[in-house]
Amino acid sequence: MDWSYFESQKSDRFNLKKLPAIKSPIRIVDVTDLDDYQHDYSGLDFEDGLEEYLHTFDGYHMYEVEVERTEEAMSRMSAAMLGPLKIFKQDPNSMLRLYDCIDDSDAVSLPHDVASKAEQSGLVEGDGDGYFKPTERFATEVQEFATRVVQALWEKLQGYPEHYQQAVWDMAASDLEPSALFRETVQNHGGTLARGVLSGEAAEELEALFEGKMDAYRDELEEIGDALESIRKEQLRGPKKILIKVAIAVAIVVIVALFF
Repeated sequence: MDWSYFESQKSDRFNLKKLPAIKSPIRIVDVTDLDDYQHDYSGLDFEDGLEEYLHTFDGYHMYEVEVERTEEAMSRMSAAMLGPLKIFKQDPNSMLRLYDCIDDSDAVSLPHDVASKAEQSGLVEGDGDGYFKPTERFATEVQEFATRVVQALWEKLQGYPEHYQQAVWDMAASDLEPSALFRETVQNHGGTLARGVLSGEAAEELEALFEGKMDAYRDELEEIGDALESIRKEQLRGPKKILIKVAIAVAIVVIVALFF
């Protein structure tokens, strides 16, 4: 990533802010709440601020990401991205309902203009009663559409921190519809980071990171405990020291009295 994005335009200070939104093929927005972190970055120069940023955002769990719904994204997509599915540009819900019928014998009703164009394109076939079933071509086109979306998103993500990319893939795989299709497509075409998230590798890294932090936390608690125990013993020894000093003083007085 070009880390100068965080450099203040007026000084060499580090300017903590949300990452820029991705506008296509689907809108991805960084909605991470930074309010609790602003104080930690106040007054830091760029190098120190960047070091603190990399330390703070050390896992994809640190980012909050909002992924646009497939239906909303399709209404803005280009004809090249949609391919033959551009028929469903204004009615993406019909496409999703058809996709749900791929593995069963159900048929769905479609708006007249959508049904007419889809039937002419070989994407659906009618049953004669005003209901339509998806064809093999439809299934192929939806798969190719999902692949184009994921590949385009992969290209857009290359300029972002790796942990943020992981956060995006995690959300995209669960929020984009058809969900099962997009999850598989993200795993196959989203690159190494996407596969790591979906295979559980990122979760293992997160667990290891958490365990590391917990070990450090336990070490700190032990040090604090040792310090408190030392203070307690010192406090207990305090009165004894006073008594010893008093006894020595009395003994000196007695000795002086005996000999003088």
